[in-house]
Amino acid sequence: MEIYTLNVGQGQFVVITGETEAIIVDTFIALNPTNPIINVKGALADILKGKNLIGLVLTGFDADHFNEIGLKIMLNKYRPNWIMYPKYFKETTNAKTCFGIIDSFDNQNIKFTRISVKITNSTSRFYSKISKDFDFEIFSPHPDDMDSSNNCSLVCKIIERDRAAALRRVVARSALSLQRSAVPPGTWRGGRGARRLPGRAAEVLWGEK
Repeated sequence: MEIYTLNVGQGQFVVITGETEAIIVDTFIALNPTNPIINVKGALADILKGKNLIGLVLTGFDADHFNEIGLKIMLNKYRPNWIMYPKYFKETTNAKTCFGIIDSFDNQNIKFTRISVKITNSTSRFYSKISKDFDFEIFSPHPDDMDSSNNCSLVCKIIERDRAAALRRVVARSALSLQRSAVPPGTWRGGRGARRLPGRAAEVLWGEK
């Protein structure tokens, strides 16, 4: 599992890749400058090369996570099979706009499976049929805690199934890093503004800040 942060701050735009598949978590992009948008497009092209983008995970409906610009950039080029988001109602201009964008692509004969998540029993916490590379374990939202929008956000543990494949990538990249020893520390050759988190995780816990 590799984790790429295209934007981190008050909001986030993260790409998680496995052996053959990829997932995007949230779609925040700053609304004013144009360069970050160009950087995100270029970074996505590099990161998703040879990967099947299967899903979009939205941790909440506020603009710093559910962002119309990032959503359009992704859906204009990539077609995830499913979109996962927390099951609660928050009528805001931002939520209406972003779901309108998703609806517009549905109307173009591009149907997304919508996975609206709320923990109602122990079995509703686990999703294992929506990906070949990953399993998903849900921790929030839970009906007993849904007294505010922040407590309704999606918290999800994403687990890479093939630990052996993850280990093979660690070994391969260790060998590759020796060949790139002349590259200054902290740079990434695919880079255009993206940053790969250090380490080689086999699982990651993700949720709204």
